[in-house]
Amino acid sequence: MRFINLPELKLLNERFYICEHNKLRHKSSAGGVIVGSEAGTLDKQGYMRFVLNGKKYNNHRAIYFMRTGEDPMEMEVDHINGDRLDNSPENHRLTSRKQNGRNRALNKNNKLGVKGVYWCKRDLVYKAFIRVDGVKINLGNHNQLESAKSAYKLAAKKYFGEFVRSEDNE
Repeated sequence: MRFINLPELKLLNERFYICEHNKLRHKSSAGGVIVGSEAGTLDKQGYMRFVLNGKKYNNHRAIYFMRTGEDPMEMEVDHINGDRLDNSPENHRLTSRKQNGRNRALNKNNKLGVKGVYWCKRDLVYKAFIRVDGVKINLGNHNQLESAKSAYKLAAKKYFGEFVRSEDNE
């Protein structure tokens, strides 16, 4: 993903503020916006985005910058709990693209509702696996779904550490 450089911190602070609900709000009524209204609109990926000087920016990246003074630059601002609208300080961390990918939600087409496990009709077993740096690692064949799920959880904790999605640890 290619990021558009954020505006200068001074400009962001002149135009916006972060309210007590961790949302980006307008400070002035420039361009017909209402003072105090939430900046931006929801995009197709579920992120709030705002326009400033003809360019679109992600709210969570601007909020991170305004809150910390640290421009995320080419890093990603991860929503630790997976909620793209939760911009609380404890829900943001800077990550590489690879690290952020390890915190992905379950794919929508997953039939079992479990990460890293699929049912093999031919062998009549659950097969567990994990992908690490593009390499698929076999975690064994399991007669029980819970066993396969546990194998994935252990491997995810080993390989992904703090970037394991919280529901993968349950």
